[in-house]
Amino acid sequence: MPILNWEIEQLQSVMLIFTRMTAIFLTAPVLNTRRVPLHTKIGLSLMVALILGPIIQMTSAMPKETLPFAALVFKEAVVGLSIGFIANMIFAAVQMAGEIADMQSGFAFARLVDPHTGQRISVIGQFQIMMASLIFLGVDGHHILFSGLLDSYRVMPLG
Repeated sequence: MPILNWEIEQLQSVMLIFTRMTAIFLTAPVLNTRRVPLHTKIGLSLMVALILGPIIQMTSAMPKETLPFAALVFKEAVVGLSIGFIANMIFAAVQMAGEIADMQSGFAFARLVDPHTGQRISVIGQFQIMMASLIFLGVDGHHILFSGLLDSYRVMPLG
């Protein structure tokens, strides 16, 4: 289905999908770092939204007025941010475990600047975050995250 032949409801649907995807990609593990440029995250979100646009169906009619549509955009952003933050909680727990291990072993004052976030992070915490990222990618965690994104439209459909 060419994009030029889409109706306004289909474009609104793609915009809602794009909103959720952008919110997820801004907060999801491995993608929420400074090493992944913002343009890349937005481009990936747009690509996924264009792919999922014809697949995902609206559960109700798309609102014609601006305010109800803005409320739907806000809802999709909140859902996307929630999914991304929940997925990122595991990495935060790993980082906290590294912080505690640093304090217990006497490395509390030896802190590095994390190139991903720009924050000061403990030595063991930095090592554990890098290992957790490698394990996440090694066990196809990004595939699980993408399948969870598709499942999110079954649990919290558009509209």
